[in-house]
Amino acid sequence: MAVCSQCSQEKARDAFSKVQLRKTDATRRCKQCVEAEGCQEASSTSARQKKIAARQQEEEAEWIKQNKLAEAKKAEWIQQHGMADRYERASLYQPPPPPPPPRPLPEDEKTHVLNIIFKAVNVIQERGVPTGYGMDGFCKPELVARLWEVCNNKYMTWLTLPLLLGFILGERKINEKIHCVHCDSREEPLPILMWACQYKFLKAQYGYSGGDDMIALILAAGADVSVRVSNGCNSLFWAVKYSSPQAVGLLLDAGVSVDDRDSFGQTIWKNATERPDPGIVKVLIERCNKIIPVDKDYIPVSDSYSGGGDLSSRVLYTLPDNMLRVYVAIITYTDNPTKIPISWQAVGAPTVDDMATALVRVLQAGARFSQANVARPDNIDPLAFVTHVDSPGSELIKKVYTKPQLDTARFLHDVICGRQLPSEIMKEVQSVNQSYSPGDTCPICLTDMEPSDNPVTLYCGHKYCLECIKAYGKAKLGGDLTHRFSPIRVGEDGLLRANVRVEGTDKRCPICRRLLCGDLLDQDYNQRYRSLVGMRLGIDRHEAGGNLSGGTKRGPHLLSDKQLQFECKIVIGKSEGRREELLEELLRSMSASSYSGSEVTIGNKTYSLNEKSIQMELNASATIRVSGEDKAVVYHAPKWGPVVVPIQVKGVPILASLSPNSIFTVVPKAVVKSFGLKTKPITSSQFVDLVGDKRVDVAEVVDEFRFFLEDVEICLNNAVVLKTEPSLMRSVQLGVDFFESALWTRCSVRLDDDSFVVSDGGYTTTMFTKDQPDELRYYSRDGKICRVPFIHIRNHSKDAMMPQIVRLPGDLSAQCGECQWCCRYFPCDGMLKYDDDDNNNGISTQEFRYYCDEECKSKGMATRS
Repeated sequence: MAVCSQCSQEKARDAFSKVQLRKTDATRRCKQCVEAEGCQEASSTSARQKKIAARQQEEEAEWIKQNKLAEAKKAEWIQQHGMADRYERASLYQPPPPPPPPRPLPEDEKTHVLNIIFKAVNVIQERGVPTGYGMDGFCKPELVARLWEVCNNKYMTWLTLPLLLGFILGERKINEKIHCVHCDSREEPLPILMWACQYKFLKAQYGYSGGDDMIALILAAGADVSVRVSNGCNSLFWAVKYSSPQAVGLLLDAGVSVDDRDSFGQTIWKNATERPDPGIVKVLIERCNKIIPVDKDYIPVSDSYSGGGDLSSRVLYTLPDNMLRVYVAIITYTDNPTKIPISWQAVGAPTVDDMATALVRVLQAGARFSQANVARPDNIDPLAFVTHVDSPGSELIKKVYTKPQLDTARFLHDVICGRQLPSEIMKEVQSVNQSYSPGDTCPICLTDMEPSDNPVTLYCGHKYCLECIKAYGKAKLGGDLTHRFSPIRVGEDGLLRANVRVEGTDKRCPICRRLLCGDLLDQDYNQRYRSLVGMRLGIDRHEAGGNLSGGTKRGPHLLSDKQLQFECKIVIGKSEGRREELLEELLRSMSASSYSGSEVTIGNKTYSLNEKSIQMELNASATIRVSGEDKAVVYHAPKWGPVVVPIQVKGVPILASLSPNSIFTVVPKAVVKSFGLKTKPITSSQFVDLVGDKRVDVAEVVDEFRFFLEDVEICLNNAVVLKTEPSLMRSVQLGVDFFESALWTRCSVRLDDDSFVVSDGGYTTTMFTKDQPDELRYYSRDGKICRVPFIHIRNHSKDAMMPQIVRLPGDLSAQCGECQWCCRYFPCDGMLKYDDDDNNNGISTQEFRYYCDEECKSKGMATRS
């Protein structure tokens, strides 16, 4: 007999199990009590399972209800507006609907999965835990917890179980291709690595919680990164769209091929920029741009109107063009008529800031927009679309496209023009120290400057002993200062060279070769060379070695031998021969050309034309006729629309327009603000516009507008900011001061169906020809050659739209003065006039000196004391 501790009854020994009989009297229980407790536990477990199932059913019912409400809302909107396609694009930038709530593994599967996880963790620890991906210092319990977090999802067992087996069995299992049970059974199975590289997609759709750490473990288990599926894609194609910069770096370190192409001939750039992660784009540019350059990447896109699916009906677009088309949804995918990329529908649209940052990165790497005449005439030009969103004639655009699309187009256009900058790019611009940091050693005498040397920092940023730079300014042209100082100097490249000489045909800074301040020159030199009649804006506006009555005339004779050969090769198809022969033949070809057209129609009137009455206005959208005192002048617009060229300001690529008729470069206020450009409040009443001779109010002048045209740095100190900007003034407009910063420039642009016009702003005879590249050729004064293809903004309206052209009528030398400190050339009524009354040998002379403002005056006068 034995007593049950639970019911306190004495029962026969066969009423107890053998296990219970071995226990003490205090813990022994009979079979009846044990069975009763088991039934109660089973009942409790069953109740918990029923509650979990009921909660899951409620969540799924709520999810179905929300989807039905969304469908009803969509049907109501379509019935009201009658445009199903426009509704899809109205929700283009909205987050996707939430995925079904995750479902934990059933109780009967948990033990089995945990056993596999423990085995996988043992193998992972033997193999070595990858560091740097969130698993640093993980011990066994932490690894188990992380893998359990990933695997405890009923929706993802089709991936997580093969993943665990791959960790255990290595290469035998990790490279196996598996099929997603939620997808169409006809779709191709993918390797485990490719699925893991889509973790953002899987998380949004099925609640998958894997990340970069799972990719690192898969690669450590021996995954083959060279595997490609039937469409030609490897793992990198998925990772650049649905993972992170760290995951992309993992694949690149593992040796994944970056130059593979899919079945359409497309590289990873299309996927990387479709739903861009700026970090991924930056990594790809740093590590892959030399292998697959962004400027060589062209993407076949379906025609916007025909919507054809075969390659013969597709157009090749550059990467920036395609990015604009996708971001503003002006592209038709053959398999996606809603115009919304699949990645946007699945994961959600990227932020507009991310779009703009990726676009800037791609442009920084060398990619360019297409020339308008390259695209098919019946196809929408993406750059023209974002440019003309708010221009006259855009009413149709506003009717068809939604407000989010138009807002995105406006922001991207502002970024392209430099009016706004993405947050990441703005931080980089703010950190740029554009000013030169002068050292403590004088570049002329090569001694450390003491306070007694009265160090002076010129407007260009270079620092000298006051006596050294004054002696340099008063030395004869071509003379040397060896007798006064150590026979060493600093060259343009920053290297020390022997013999300090006053080189060239004008007094310039020994380091940067910018004009030397007038206050550092002697009075005789100033009167002879810095007060020439016919002074111009360019670097040769008062060359002492030129024609003293009018300065050095610009033309091909100024070019170096290499530059002349380059120009002759393009114009006359010949580059071999003596310099004199090439120059003579080039001038002969320029003077022999003539315009074959005889008339032009403007509005409802037709006017006769000849080459003398034609002026090219590269920034005009339509040809206009301006009546003058002597004769009427026709300002002809380029056939393919206004032209722009890419420049870089503080490392940021923007598009700038060109106007050979605007005396100064015009910088919009928004560009000044976004780049933090320094300005001076200098105004003048002398400026007028091109068309009606109306006064143009200048609010201020940019202190120094520095930018790069390809690899040539250009600095303009006459760029103006207008007080009232016309609506068409969206980008920087480079004027005559830009053209005169070069030795010579050539602009060749299509005039009409039969003719190209080649001009240099009126310095030489305008040339008409039937065959010329559509481009700007810029020959810099340091011997460099810039050949920049024109980008045309295709017209969306036939109305004549002329931007703000700033003119100074009359003789420049009679209206303008040169600041004696910073050498700015500006109308005299906007500058400070200083009467300098000197007495030389008893003879009183009156000299007028001009300064921009009190700051320039104080700095200049300090050098004369």
